[in-house]
Amino acid sequence: MRFRQFFKLLAFIGGAVLTGCSSSPELERSDASYLPLKKGVYQVYDVDSVWYTLTGKHEEHYELLTEVVDSFPNTEGGHTYVIYRYKRPDAGSDWTYHDTWSARISGHRVIVSEGATAFVKFTLPLIEGATWNGNTFNDLGKDDYEMLSVGNSYTVNGTAFPDCAEVNQNNDDDIIVRTDIRNEVYARDVGLIKREIRILNYCTAGCAVFGEIESGVEYTQTIKEYGVR
Repeated sequence: MRFRQFFKLLAFIGGAVLTGCSSSPELERSDASYLPLKKGVYQVYDVDSVWYTLTGKHEEHYELLTEVVDSFPNTEGGHTYVIYRYKRPDAGSDWTYHDTWSARISGHRVIVSEGATAFVKFTLPLIEGATWNGNTFNDLGKDDYEMLSVGNSYTVNGTAFPDCAEVNQNNDDDIIVRTDIRNEVYARDVGLIKREIRILNYCTAGCAVFGEIESGVEYTQTIKEYGVR
């Protein structure tokens, strides 16, 4: 991933896998159910993040709620689904609106717009070993994603999901200069159940300790509740 892309991606995470009145049409492709899109679908996640800067590190732990609240016809002949995202520090606090994302299917691509930036999360049908450019619809530069597995079980926080798809967005681990590891796991009829991001830049000159973390983020988002309202 390019240096410019690194900082844009950090901005998206810092701004924070998915969240009217119209009813949502049914989707025709069965593999699209790995990211169910209809009004009322929601997920609640635990989020743990650590941000590294020149002045130190900042840790944040919170709950994230994503909910599909509406849909509307788009210019591609399909529908765009509006996703509201909410945050709260813990289960005993009230939800606070955070931001709006959206999702749509364009041809064989399942696209999630994180704010104003669109990413191709996966392609249809899901095929193990398939690769695609996750940045097809943005200006961040080519970034090849790979479908690591399809149909396998995956356990998150003690809950087993029997039919999952795992996507590797990047897997570069140069422990001297930079680490860029990003993965997402989707469960059929549930949506995103786990997201891991580890992007770290290491100091190689003019630092107190060679190889210390100079900047970056470690982010984990794991599902704890889901359903349809």
